[in-house]
Amino acid sequence: MKLLVIGSGGREHALVWKLAQSPHATQMWCAPGNAGMAQERLAKNGAAVECVNIGAEDLPRLLAFAQEKKIDLTVVGPDFYRTASRLAGAAYPTATVTATNLGTLANRYGNFVPRRTRAHSRT
Repeated sequence: MKLLVIGSGGREHALVWKLAQSPHATQMWCAPGNAGMAQERLAKNGAAVECVNIGAEDLPRLLAFAQEKKIDLTVVGPDFYRTASRLAGAAYPTATVTATNLGTLANRYGNFVPRRTRAHSRT
């Protein structure tokens, strides 16, 4: 699965780190990304995560890049929810990750995020 993560902060880096552990991830790009993200490697094939010099708000270039690379899933960081809605409006598959839908995303794309266990649940 080819992934594109939009954002450059610490939360996006955490997403990249966890997504890179998925056995389904074959290639991953970050726009614009950061130096820490560029050091991550995919568990499946050891490929490096690539950062591309496209701003998180540059919708035409993001869409063109996603179409050119045939991205399967775009994960938009929480600070860029407007980007997600605009890309989705262009009939492009996106996911805006928040605490409430992270579990759903994990279930759909391979359980790369640990599930909350009963010991961690609040009563």
